[in-house]
Amino acid sequence: RTVRAAIARAMGGLERIESQHVQSVLALARGEGGSGSAEIPGGRAVRSFREIKILRREASQTRVPVELAPPFEVSAGGFAVTGRFDAAGAIDWERIAPPLRLKKWEPGDRFQPMDKSKSRPVREYFQKLRVPSWDRPFWPMISDSGGIIWIHGIGVAKRVAAGEGAARRLGVVCHKVSSK
Repeated sequence: RTVRAAIARAMGGLERIESQHVQSVLALARGEGGSGSAEIPGGRAVRSFREIKILRREASQTRVPVELAPPFEVSAGGFAVTGRFDAAGAIDWERIAPPLRLKKWEPGDRFQPMDKSKSRPVREYFQKLRVPSWDRPFWPMISDSGGIIWIHGIGVAKRVAAGEGAARRLGVVCHKVSSK
């Protein structure tokens, strides 16, 4: 009953939901692995770490890159991202390779934070931050033509990090505004 209620709430009803779909979600919950998914009519159930979320299949879940020009304020995927020129900003504007974009995560993306000696897959940082798989496509990150320069919760890329002599600094702030 609990699984049926969760599906009904997420999907807006139980149309085309049969006992086999409920059983597949229960099997997903009982599974030993940390991740997985089960297809249900109109969506799917996704397990990431120790949580399960029922996701409705909607075209609006995918966002395309958005070009940014400071100052900017953009809402995407339940987050608000703001960028302003600020003396305390961590990004050296002179090191940016335009255009600047708010992008979505793609498997294979790599990132080198300012405190690391080499780049690593973004997926590894998501695992460390325990970002559920359903949030990853919407996780805020900014890129320029040279790659990713900022990721929410991780920080600024080493190649664009502002040093003491940076004349023009960009500060980026991000906060969650709603659940998707």
